[in-house]
Amino acid sequence: MDTIEEIIQKIWEDAEWKIKEYEQEAEKKIKIIKEREFSKWEREKAKLISDGKREAESIKSMYISRANLDGRRMVMEAREEIINRAVQMLKDSAALETGEAYQKYIETALINAKNVFGDKFIIMCRPEDAEMVKRIARETAPDAKISEAPIPYGGVVISTMDGSKKMDYSVEAHISRRMNEIRRRLAELLFEGEYD
Repeated sequence: MDTIEEIIQKIWEDAEWKIKEYEQEAEKKIKIIKEREFSKWEREKAKLISDGKREAESIKSMYISRANLDGRRMVMEAREEIINRAVQMLKDSAALETGEAYQKYIETALINAKNVFGDKFIIMCRPEDAEMVKRIARETAPDAKISEAPIPYGGVVISTMDGSKKMDYSVEAHISRRMNEIRRRLAELLFEGEYD
């Protein structure tokens, strides 16, 4: 039985040696696989970080661009509001005008109407301007008829006797005809030296 036990012992020793050899081989393979997978993970992690940074920069740029556009839009809206208020102030101050320049404007309007409509036409003006318009009409268009009408901000509206043709010399119409020039000039005066 000794020999059988020796054979069994030898088989066990060989088996243990083989098991250790397989375990060592498995550990080596596991180590190689771990290193390969770790290396893959590091590359993937670096790629994710790089992609994330790129995407974050892209998002940051988008928000900065949007903020710049919003800021410019807000500045433009504020400028527009200021210009609109200035135009309204211009109209309001023109409504109070009765000086020489205003009277010359009315006189020019009546002369132009006389050249277009002849001697007879209707002059519509604000009640507060009626006396001045009558005085100017006596000199420039004595056959014209004067009629009081609600004309915002002043000026005159002149029509043929039958009302078929009109010439609008109201302050509002005058400002409307020159609005682009007025707005441009106001922008130059109000925002001189500012950069877009």
